[in-house]
Amino acid sequence: MRSSFCYWSVATGQYAAFMKNSVYSARNSGNFVDFHVLTDIPIDGCECYDAMQMDMSHGLFKLHYLKVGISKLNYDYFVWIDSSTRFKSNPINLISILRKSPIHVPLEANLSDHSENLNWRGNKISEIKMLMNKHGVTGDMYIGSSSFWIVHHDVIDLIYDLAIAFWHKAKEHGLIVEVGVCLTYAMLMMCGYSDMHRQDKIKDIWAFDYNKKSNQGTEASWEWQHPLSDDLMQVSPSIIGF
Repeated sequence: MRSSFCYWSVATGQYAAFMKNSVYSARNSGNFVDFHVLTDIPIDGCECYDAMQMDMSHGLFKLHYLKVGISKLNYDYFVWIDSSTRFKSNPINLISILRKSPIHVPLEANLSDHSENLNWRGNKISEIKMLMNKHGVTGDMYIGSSSFWIVHHDVIDLIYDLAIAFWHKAKEHGLIVEVGVCLTYAMLMMCGYSDMHRQDKIKDIWAFDYNKKSNQGTEASWEWQHPLSDDLMQVSPSIIGF
């Protein structure tokens, strides 16, 4: 019988020290869920596996490691966290944020709300929207984060295929997109109602501290702002990305 979920990550070189601190913050907050980490240095508090040599650019390694390695583990859900993640408290019923969806990617910015001339990590928003629409996304389009995401074991192959195929379609169009865009595309294709995955719906669970407002996670709450937006949102997440 499978356990419900585990956290997983990749932490080689200097990132192993970040991962050690992340695990320590989880345990210190009363979170004793399993951590599985691909690394080249043993990390206390984790199940460690030898990391293969892999191209780390654009973040696609997260998808490759998920498919060929992590998917073999005996869990229902896999929760990716970046190695620099900090736990402020133990999130209650973390898996509930999926709301019966097989995947959760935090949707941080609705592309309809922003100028199409803006750029996201080297690509115009207008081009990202065009590609998503051309390849099947008919509803609202978003920028999502790959610093924290959850996937059910049984859809790993499908998510991998959708995300990798989108990356290659973007490349054929002359765009090199990062893995967060690919994961967002995959989720939008799978989820008929994506609003439940918006950042404002999980503001007490997870948020990425883009503007260093959380004071390394010591603030009880802080004003969150996405780089594409002027809007502010008060958040008090259990898990903080850096």
